[in-house]
This record gives sequence, structure tokens and C-alpha cells, in this order.
Amino acid sequence: MKHLTTFCLFFILYGLLYSSDLQIKNSVTVEIRKNATDSTRTNIDNAFIRGETRFFKENNNNTFSAMVHLRFQTNFEMDTAAVWLRQAFFNVKLQSVNLSAGRWYEKYTPGVYFGRYLFGADRYGNGSISTDYTVLDGLRMKLSLPFLSNTNFSLALLPQESNFENLYAMFLISANFFDPLEINTGINLKALSENGTERDHRLIISGAYQIISDLEIFLEYGITSLTDIRDNSWIMFGTEIPSGKIFDQLRLEFEYTKDRLNDLSDLAWIIAIQKEWQNLTFYLNTGSDPAYLRSGDIDKIGFAFRMSLSF
Repeated sequence: MKHLTTFCLFFILYGLLYSSDLQIKNSVTVEIRKNATDSTRTNIDNAFIRGETRFFKENNNNTFSAMVHLRFQTNFEMDTAAVWLRQAFFNVKLQSVNLSAGRWYEKYTPGVYFGRYLFGADRYGNGSISTDYTVLDGLRMKLSLPFLSNTNFSLALLPQESNFENLYAMFLISANFFDPLEINTGINLKALSENGTERDHRLIISGAYQIISDLEIFLEYGITSLTDIRDNSWIMFGTEIPSGKIFDQLRLEFEYTKDRLNDLSDLAWIIAIQKEWQNLTFYLNTGSDPAYLRSGDIDKIGFAFRMSLSF
């Protein structure tokens, strides 16, 4: 059964977290989305309401932490409801080494909408509102390198099935040699493949450079299959734009790949806005994106609005 190890960890962690110093964080999110496929329609194409609960525990000396993160969601358009186990992991810190096991959010991209090519890409693209992470299952070791300032090295073993017949090995280096510049380099190797099937190896290089406060440029280049670089190359780039404190985040992101699926535009773009007010966070994303907004051409524009309450 897929992710069997992670679901077993969920029950173990739940017992560990059931204590007097348990921290609980909740959020409720509502989103409405208007796709760009049919400009004659004026109604909303999709809407959902989502609840999330995070159970978190950390000991006094920060050497052990654990989390269980559940998501409940109802989609109004499809009249469906579902429950997901989003995260379930524990982390042990031994001096400069962090050991983790379970399911966690891996963050390595400077984008908040496009990017995340180290673990593959749908042929429509990787566009997704407010998503700067990839959900991973497996074992991870994260090492701080004392001889290189602000540099971390991660090694993770990521089984795709509980029988370990499909296994990826991820190597990721994050470096911040000086404050304005941050660089991430990662490679994801398919170490074991079931029945000798072809192995897809992936590579990313990303960077972000802060010019002044609230003005940043960033880029991610990803190859989702090293066996055929030409047809599996993706580029995400963009800029964080100063808004004079009107917004907490205002950015423009682009995604490019050659010969996107079904003759869709090779270039996708999005304007992402985020504003926080007390316990509320508002998101507005608008642009041309085949993956999330179903845009067929670069001039076909859709939008998604999201509001989230944390408590």
C-alpha cells in the first residue's frame, strides 16, 4: 500500500503529541476560482472550503520535534469532500545534524506559484496558488556545514511505494554565502526502479537576489528527466515588487517550457498578491496559466481569490 510507512508514523506521532505541552494551530480557508478556458462564462468555475489542523510538539532544548497536519476540504463545484494527511513527521537534532522521518513539506524554491521541478512537472506546468513546497515521504538527514557560512546539505531517501521497489535519493544544497544572494542546487536520482523500468533523474538550480528591501529577482531552472534534457527543461523566473507596505507580497512570476502539452502557450505568467490583517490572510492570483487557471493562450486570463483565517 502506498505510503504505508507514513500512515503508521501518523498513529505513532499522535501518541507522542498527546501531552500537556502540545501546540495546536487551526486554519479555515475559502477559495473561488475563475478559469480562463471559456471567456463567455461569468460564473465561478471552482470553489472550496478547507480546514487544517496542526498538532506540534517540541521539547525544551529543541532536540526533538514532531508534527501531525490534517486537511479537510469540500469542493463545491464537484460536490466532493476529502481528508488528507498533509504532514506527519518527527525530527531529532544532534548538534549540527537533523534527522527526520515521515511526511513533510520540503521547501527549496524561490517561487510561490511556479517552480518545484526537482520532483517532476505536469506537462501543463507546476502552477499552484501559494505553494512553495513539495510534499515528500521518506527519511531525511540535514547537515549544517560549519566550514561554509549559512550552508545546509540534505540527503533524503524517498520511496514511492512501501516495498521500496521505487526509490529516489535526493541531494540538496542551500547556500547563503552573503545576505542578498541565496542559491539552491538539487539532484533527485531514481536509485531503484521496479522491474528494471527506465529511471528518471532530475536536477534543479535556483537563486534569489535581494536588490533592496522588497525588491528581489529570482530564477529556477529544472530538468525533469536527464535522459532527454531538451524536452524536459523548465524555467521559472520573476521579481518581488515593492508596494510601499500596501501588500505583504506583490510578485510577478513566469514559467517557460518548450512545446507545452496540447499546443498550449510555452510561456505562463501570474501576478501574486498577498495581504495579512490580524489573523486573516488574503491572496489574489491572476494571469495566464494552463495548470491552475486552464489558460489555452497567453492572453487568456483567469483568477483565484483565497481568504484564510488562522486561530
